[in-house]
Amino acid sequence: MPSRFLSLIILLLCSVTASAQTTLTSGKLEVTFTPQQGMTQVQLDGRTVMTGSSTHFAGSLFTLLRNTPTRDWNWPDRRDTPHYAPSIGRLVDKVGHWKKPKIRVIESAAGRYAVEHRFEQGLNVTFDHELDGPDITLTIRIDNQSQDTFQLDDWLLYFLKPQGPAKITHSMGSYYPAGDNYSPVTTVSDRHWGLGINWIKHDLRPIEILLNHRSSYSDYQLECWLKNSPIPAGSTRSYTMVFRVDRTPGDWKHLLEPYQKWFSNYFGPAQYSTDFRVKAGVFCASVENVSPSNPLGFYGQLDRQGWLPFLKKRVGHLRQYNTGQVIIWAATGISPRGVNYRPDFDVLPQNMTDGMDQLAPFFAALGQKRFGFFARPNTIAYQKTVIEDDDVSFNPLDIKHVRMADRRYEHLKEIGATAFYMDTYGADWGCFPDSAKASVYYLKHLREKMGPDILLATEFGFDAMSVYASIWPIMQDKDGHRPYGEFARWLVPGSVSFCRVMNVKGAQRAWEQGGVPMVNDFMVNAELMQLQSRYVNPDGSSKVRTDCQSPKRNVAVEPVLISPSAQTKTGPDKKPSPVESLFR
Repeated sequence: MPSRFLSLIILLLCSVTASAQTTLTSGKLEVTFTPQQGMTQVQLDGRTVMTGSSTHFAGSLFTLLRNTPTRDWNWPDRRDTPHYAPSIGRLVDKVGHWKKPKIRVIESAAGRYAVEHRFEQGLNVTFDHELDGPDITLTIRIDNQSQDTFQLDDWLLYFLKPQGPAKITHSMGSYYPAGDNYSPVTTVSDRHWGLGINWIKHDLRPIEILLNHRSSYSDYQLECWLKNSPIPAGSTRSYTMVFRVDRTPGDWKHLLEPYQKWFSNYFGPAQYSTDFRVKAGVFCASVENVSPSNPLGFYGQLDRQGWLPFLKKRVGHLRQYNTGQVIIWAATGISPRGVNYRPDFDVLPQNMTDGMDQLAPFFAALGQKRFGFFARPNTIAYQKTVIEDDDVSFNPLDIKHVRMADRRYEHLKEIGATAFYMDTYGADWGCFPDSAKASVYYLKHLREKMGPDILLATEFGFDAMSVYASIWPIMQDKDGHRPYGEFARWLVPGSVSFCRVMNVKGAQRAWEQGGVPMVNDFMVNAELMQLQSRYVNPDGSSKVRTDCQSPKRNVAVEPVLISPSAQTKTGPDKKPSPVESLFR
């Protein structure tokens, strides 16, 4: 009997402990916690700004997965966002709210509240809250001691309580990292206070900060969603978010400072120089040109006549203009076996390969121009049938893939290329675990190999990508979150957007925003050069930007003709270079 009575007392004490409410203060903040719900309320100067739960999981706590992806995927038939990723692994089971955890308060003291939830499946989850001035740092740590791989689906549920109309900046359209979200941050402000939501230490795992306006309640529902980040058996994963709550409505730099500080310490500023002179794109082939007599769809019989007649006709007029690099699209031609122009982008028809060493002298004679290529490193082609090819995703975690890609870039750099537009790079985020992180670090690897003065431009970029390459701006947020806006310059000093534009107004907008425009070769004329002179100095440095470095070899000079005595021996037969004759 005494034993049963003692057990009852212990249970009652545990119940009281588990339901105890704790309030901590930090500056103007007063924050309330309970063991079951974690952080339940935040007040600023006595006014409630948010309520909810930091231990909340909507629908399910975790999704149980098997270890391997269901398939390697590529471009689906229909796609409405650049980030289109499948679930990693096969859904087996869900651990839902009906699974009651064992709760233990780890610490409840000035500046910190930490609680542990232990689930019978072998998942131990710690919710850690740290207060420092206007900042509340929330960290969830999942220790998977089970025999299976689990996936954390979503975390947090809060209701933000603005008084009157709220202003939201830097809202996320879908998952980060992806082509339509530059950074995993958001701000919400009313007339009295501002809230900055900063997802730090994310390790480039897919995440989304989701805000839904509930008009009937005059508030905003905040949730965070995650995917494609498996937690293998025996491993630990953590996620960290910083809420900055302060009386600084509309001051997004102050509210997002926690993310900026973390990002700067982890990645740093842009690692490249920028020439802001307009780039000219040269299209070598098209699908419409493909025919039995022209199976690769080349313009001007490029594969038969070679580089020089084609280039003189297409870009010879650039000799009188102070442009940046000329970038060549589809030098491989349009493959009759599918996969667009080939992802093995340095393998060209023989006649063009034999004349590759003519390119550098040609562009030098064109007014010391530089040149480069569109490249498709994001995919690898393979033979699907006797007449058709398909492709798979480039995997930077596979050293064989890396060596293959490196050789292609090195090959083209050796013949004088100084620019690479990395066509579709970033379209396959989510095709395997850690794919975004791997692709960013391949870009870092490539930047280290190429040096700061080689132009690398990539599609589907985000903040970490813009440290190593110019990115194509396709972010859809209209509140200043685009990569050519003030936010990107503040977050990644020296980062630049690379804008493919179709008219003079587009080029003007790119320059005004501190970006670099690329136009079709035939669009370069005196009007465009006059416009360029308003925003760009003759040496290629920007009149708009002060945070960017200029390439070493960047000075505009008069066109240089190659004299007969200085002609370069070139080609397999060692004949004199035919470049000089083009400009007599």
